[in-house]
Parts: sequence; structure tokens; C-alpha cells
Amino acid sequence: MPHYTFSSLCTFWSSKKPWDRALTLLFSAIILITIGAIVYVLTSSRMAEKFTEFYLLGQEGKAENYPRELYLGQEVTVVVGIVNSEYKPISYKLEIVEDDRKELELFPILLQHREKWEQPVKFKASKVGTKQRVDFRLFRDEDTSIYRSLYIWVDVSPSNLIP
Repeated sequence: MPHYTFSSLCTFWSSKKPWDRALTLLFSAIILITIGAIVYVLTSSRMAEKFTEFYLLGQEGKAENYPRELYLGQEVTVVVGIVNSEYKPISYKLEIVEDDRKELELFPILLQHREKWEQPVKFKASKVGTKQRVDFRLFRDEDTSIYRSLYIWVDVSPSNLIP
């Protein structure tokens, strides 16, 4: 096995052309920076994106068959889901608003990080008309601005009797 001394390495280094020395230093720096970046990525604590899932399901628990045609005063059910992925406990408030009239308000819905709340929620059709928007509004903590919102369109007839 060859034995290298510091002076022999200096002689070897000085015998190289300036261009070769510059490229060697450049590639060495690139390798060190790459290794440092890999170590940083692997050891740094990364916080994932913070968000809240908010969704509606039909009575069968699927994202389909929402109530579309109702009669005045009919009570209908949808399943509302909330999943907290905010990395802290959150207190939510749910409002159901039909045609700018608050029909239902549920609060507090306190969820820990990664906790899921999925419940059937009932509301009544309170006004006759076509293409009425029913809003599901989610508020977070004590905030008065809407955090998330969903809606469905319904047609409401005066009665359940067929003419």
C-alpha cells in the first residue's frame, strides 16, 4: 500500500494544470453541497401542509345522490364530514344556510389533529322555488369569516302531492 505524505500530495497538486485544479475544487464543492443538502432534508423536521377537509355525502354515505327535489317543510339528511389536519386542536362551527336564511347551526365541534367528525345532518326546505342554493359553511375557532363552504342546489315544491 503506497504511503502518501503531505509534501507528496502538495507536489502532486502543484503538478496539475490550473484548469484541472479548478474543476477538482468545483466538483468537490458540488459533492459537499449535495451531501449537506441531503443531510438537511433528512434531518430537518418538516411540517406538512395545514388544512381541514370539509365534505358532503348523500344519505348512502357516498359523494352522490344528494337531495335535489323537496317539498316545503320536508326534512332531508346529508352527511357532513370534517377532518382536522391543522396540527392542533380546532373548534369548528357548522352553519346550514338556505337562500340567505340560517336553517341550522352546530357548534362547537372540537377536533384534535387528524380527528374526523362525520355525522348525518338534517335540514328543512323552508321556501318554495327552483334552483335554491343550500350552503354548508364551516367556521374555525372564533373566526367570523367563513373558513370552508360547500353547497347543493334544490328545487322545492309547495307539497308532496303530485298533480
